[in-house]
Amino acid sequence: TEMKKPDFKPDKNFLLLFFLTEPEVKNLNAMLFELYSKGIKAEDTDFFFYILISMDKALVSGDFKPGIIWGDIFYKEAEHTRFYTEGIYLYSCLLFARKDYKSLNRIMDEILESEKKTPSVDKTLLLKSYKPENTFYLKRSFIKNSLKSRYRSLIFRNLIRFYRRQGKHKIATKLNKILLKIQKKELLEENIKKLSGVNMKM
Repeated sequence: TEMKKPDFKPDKNFLLLFFLTEPEVKNLNAMLFELYSKGIKAEDTDFFFYILISMDKALVSGDFKPGIIWGDIFYKEAEHTRFYTEGIYLYSCLLFARKDYKSLNRIMDEILESEKKTPSVDKTLLLKSYKPENTFYLKRSFIKNSLKSRYRSLIFRNLIRFYRRQGKHKIATKLNKILLKIQKKELLEENIKKLSGVNMKM
């Protein structure tokens, strides 16, 4: 009879620490590939959280290609996770950064269509941020509402791109500072939730 391969059960505490602290995207990519090749994927929510962290680091570092590869897997397989929306918009940001507008528009159309329960004001803010001809972005009401939106990270990335193209780098720099604060807060909140879940299991 054929010998069964032993189950691959990596230490989840180690993996979480690795993905939170490892700065090199190539090392994150290698670890994700190792996990994925061993079958740690759709049935394991933790795996998709590792992809989420890796996409964020790929976006920050400018090494977009690995983030897009894993973002595509996340998009197709992680719908059951509670952080699916966050991952999809990180993936969208990576596509945006690589100027793959065709893929970005396809995904945005599918997501906006599927999220029937999303408040219309959120969708409106997001869609408006894609239109560079609009020059009302710095109105307090728009900024204030955008900060409350579930799509705030992507909205601010669009705004930053718009003002950089306009040559208004001071405004873009101010918006980028807001974006960094948003990202740090969101990642910290997710990490706290994740670490709390790990501690409860221990």
